[in-house]
Amino acid sequence: MSEATPVENGSSKPNKPPVNLALIVAVVALGLTGWQYLDTRQQLNKAQQALAERLADAGGSTKALQNQAEQAQASTRELQAKLALVEARVNESAGQYATLSGMYQELTKDRSDWLLSEVEHTLASPASSCSWPATSAARYRRWKGCRCGCRTSTIPA
Repeated sequence: MSEATPVENGSSKPNKPPVNLALIVAVVALGLTGWQYLDTRQQLNKAQQALAERLADAGGSTKALQNQAEQAQASTRELQAKLALVEARVNESAGQYATLSGMYQELTKDRSDWLLSEVEHTLASPASSCSWPATSAARYRRWKGCRCGCRTSTIPA
Protein backbone atom coordinates (compact mmCIF):
# COMPACT_ATOMS: atom_id res chain seq x y z
CA MET A 1 0.00 0.00 0.00
CA SER A 2 2.88 2.07 -0.15
CA GLU A 3 2.67 2.15 -3.91
CA ALA A 4 1.30 5.27 -5.22
CA THR A 5 -1.10 4.93 -7.94
CA PRO A 6 -1.51 7.70 -10.31
CA VAL A 7 -4.66 9.45 -9.87
CA GLU A 8 -6.64 9.63 -12.92
CA ASN A 9 -8.30 12.83 -13.68
CA GLY A 10 -10.39 11.41 -16.29
CA SER A 11 -7.70 11.01 -18.87
CA SER A 12 -5.91 8.00 -20.06
CA LYS A 13 -2.52 9.77 -20.52
CA PRO A 14 0.12 9.19 -17.95
CA ASN A 15 1.20 12.16 -15.98
CA LYS A 16 4.52 13.80 -17.31
CA PRO A 17 6.61 16.12 -15.27
CA PRO A 18 6.31 19.72 -16.39
CA VAL A 19 8.98 20.99 -18.83
CA ASN A 20 11.05 23.77 -17.45
CA LEU A 21 11.31 26.26 -20.29
CA ALA A 22 13.97 28.37 -18.57
CA LEU A 23 16.24 25.35 -18.28
CA ILE A 24 15.93 24.58 -22.01
CA VAL A 25 16.69 28.18 -22.95
CA ALA A 26 19.72 28.17 -20.63
CA VAL A 27 21.08 24.92 -22.15
CA VAL A 28 20.60 26.23 -25.70
CA ALA A 29 22.27 29.53 -24.75
CA LEU A 30 25.13 27.63 -23.14
CA GLY A 31 25.53 25.54 -26.30
CA LEU A 32 25.54 28.61 -28.53
CA THR A 33 28.03 30.35 -26.26
CA GLY A 34 30.32 27.30 -26.34
CA TRP A 35 30.08 27.09 -30.13
CA GLN A 36 30.83 30.82 -30.46
CA TYR A 37 33.78 30.46 -28.06
CA LEU A 38 35.27 27.64 -30.13
CA ASP A 39 34.69 29.54 -33.38
CA THR A 40 36.30 32.69 -31.98
CA ARG A 41 39.20 30.63 -30.65
CA GLN A 42 39.80 29.12 -34.12
CA GLN A 43 39.69 32.56 -35.74
CA LEU A 44 42.22 33.85 -33.20
CA ASN A 45 44.52 30.90 -33.90
CA LYS A 46 44.29 31.57 -37.64
CA ALA A 47 45.04 35.25 -37.08
CA GLN A 48 48.05 34.35 -34.90
CA GLN A 49 49.39 31.99 -37.57
CA ALA A 50 48.93 34.62 -40.29
CA LEU A 51 50.68 37.21 -38.13
CA ALA A 52 53.53 34.79 -37.42
CA GLU A 53 53.91 34.11 -41.16
CA ARG A 54 53.96 37.85 -41.91
CA LEU A 55 56.55 38.43 -39.21
CA ALA A 56 58.67 35.61 -40.61
CA ASP A 57 58.36 37.09 -44.12
CA ALA A 58 59.20 40.54 -42.78
CA GLY A 59 62.16 39.06 -40.93
CA GLY A 60 63.34 37.42 -44.14
CA SER A 61 62.85 40.67 -46.03
CA THR A 62 64.75 42.52 -43.33
CA LYS A 63 67.60 40.02 -43.59
CA ALA A 64 67.64 40.40 -47.37
CA LEU A 65 67.67 44.19 -47.05
CA GLN A 66 70.48 44.01 -44.49
CA ASN A 67 72.48 41.78 -46.84
CA GLN A 68 71.92 44.20 -49.71
CA ALA A 69 72.94 47.14 -47.52
CA GLU A 70 76.12 45.33 -46.48
CA GLN A 71 76.91 44.54 -50.11
CA ALA A 72 76.33 48.18 -51.07
CA GLN A 73 78.64 49.32 -48.27
CA ALA A 74 81.32 46.85 -49.37
CA SER A 75 80.98 48.05 -52.97
CA THR A 76 81.22 51.65 -51.81
CA ARG A 77 84.41 50.89 -49.86
CA GLU A 78 85.91 49.14 -52.90
CA LEU A 79 84.99 52.03 -55.19
CA GLN A 80 86.41 54.56 -52.74
CA ALA A 81 89.68 52.63 -52.67
CA LYS A 82 89.77 52.51 -56.46
CA LEU A 83 88.96 56.22 -56.64
CA ALA A 84 91.78 57.01 -54.23
CA LEU A 85 94.15 54.95 -56.38
CA VAL A 86 93.02 56.74 -59.56
CA GLU A 87 93.38 60.13 -57.86
CA ALA A 88 96.89 59.21 -56.76
CA ARG A 89 97.76 58.19 -60.32
CA VAL A 90 96.26 61.41 -61.72
CA ASN A 91 98.28 63.47 -59.24
CA GLU A 92 101.41 61.52 -60.14
CA SER A 93 100.71 62.05 -63.84
CA ALA A 94 100.13 65.77 -63.26
CA GLY A 95 103.49 65.97 -61.49
CA GLN A 96 105.18 64.13 -64.32
CA TYR A 97 103.49 66.43 -66.84
CA ALA A 98 104.70 69.50 -64.99
CA THR A 99 108.24 68.09 -64.86
CA LEU A 100 108.20 67.19 -68.55
CA SER A 101 106.72 70.56 -69.47
CA GLY A 102 109.49 72.31 -67.55
CA MET A 103 112.11 70.14 -69.22
CA TYR A 104 110.60 70.86 -72.63
CA GLN A 105 110.53 74.60 -71.96
CA GLU A 106 114.15 74.45 -70.86
CA LEU A 107 115.08 72.44 -73.94
CA THR A 108 113.29 74.77 -76.34
CA LYS A 109 114.80 77.77 -74.60
CA ASP A 110 118.28 76.20 -74.91
CA ARG A 111 117.63 75.32 -78.55
CA SER A 112 116.37 78.82 -79.33
CA ASP A 113 119.38 80.29 -77.55
CA TRP A 114 121.71 77.94 -79.42
CA LEU A 115 120.11 78.80 -82.77
CA LEU A 116 120.25 82.52 -82.00
CA SER A 117 123.90 82.30 -81.03
CA GLU A 118 124.66 80.28 -84.17
CA VAL A 119 123.00 82.93 -86.33
CA GLU A 120 124.79 85.73 -84.49
CA HIS A 121 128.10 83.92 -84.86
CA THR A 122 127.52 83.42 -88.57
CA LEU A 123 126.54 87.03 -89.04
CA ALA A 124 129.45 88.33 -87.01
CA SER A 125 132.02 86.04 -88.58
CA PRO A 126 134.60 88.07 -90.55
CA ALA A 127 135.25 85.07 -92.75
CA SER A 128 131.73 85.18 -94.05
CA SER A 129 131.58 85.63 -97.79
CA CYS A 130 128.32 87.53 -97.55
CA SER A 131 128.04 91.19 -96.97
CA TRP A 132 125.14 92.22 -94.74
CA PRO A 133 122.96 95.27 -95.27
CA ALA A 134 122.14 97.69 -92.44
CA THR A 135 118.34 97.04 -92.15
CA SER A 136 117.04 93.88 -90.54
CA ALA A 137 114.56 93.12 -93.36
CA ALA A 138 117.31 93.35 -95.93
CA ARG A 139 119.58 91.23 -93.72
CA TYR A 140 116.91 88.58 -93.50
CA ARG A 141 116.42 88.47 -97.30
CA ARG A 142 120.15 88.38 -97.82
CA TRP A 143 120.62 85.72 -95.15
CA LYS A 144 117.95 83.51 -96.81
CA GLY A 145 119.69 83.84 -100.15
CA CYS A 146 123.23 83.55 -98.80
CA ARG A 147 125.12 80.35 -99.44
CA CYS A 148 127.66 80.81 -96.70
CA GLY A 149 128.10 77.83 -94.32
CA CYS A 150 124.81 78.34 -92.44
CA ARG A 151 122.92 75.64 -94.27
CA THR A 152 125.44 72.95 -93.58
CA SER A 153 125.45 73.47 -89.80
CA THR A 154 123.43 71.01 -87.79
CA ILE A 155 120.85 71.96 -85.21
CA PRO A 156 120.62 69.64 -82.20
CA ALA A 157 117.25 68.01 -81.74
